[in-house]
Amino acid sequence: MFPLLFGVTLLVMLGVLSRYLKTSLKWNTKTALNVSLVHKATAYSFLLAGYVAIATGIHDYRTNPKHPFEFPLELVHLVATVGIVTLLEIFNYVRLLKENEF
Repeated sequence: MFPLLFGVTLLVMLGVLSRYLKTSLKWNTKTALNVSLVHKATAYSFLLAGYVAIATGIHDYRTNPKHPFEFPLELVHLVATVGIVTLLEIFNYVRLLKENEF
C-alpha cells in the first residue's frame, strides 16, 4: 500500500514539475524534456502494473474451484483495456498537437 502511495505521489510531483519547467524555462529545454520523459515512463509503468494486477485477479477468480466460471473474462478485459487506452492516447495526441513546441 505504501509503495503505491509513494509512487503515485512521485508521479504527481513529476507531472507538476514537468509542467512548471515547460512553462518557465526559456533556454534549458533539455532538463524539461528529460523530466517530462521520466514522468511519462513512470506513468506508463504504473498503468501497466495496474493492468497486470487486474488481469491476474480476474484470472485467479475465474480459475478458482469455488467459483467455476467458463466465460473468458480475461479476453474481455484485454479488449476493453486496449480499446479504452487507444482512444485516450488518440485524444491525448490530438491535444498535444495543439500545444506550442519548444
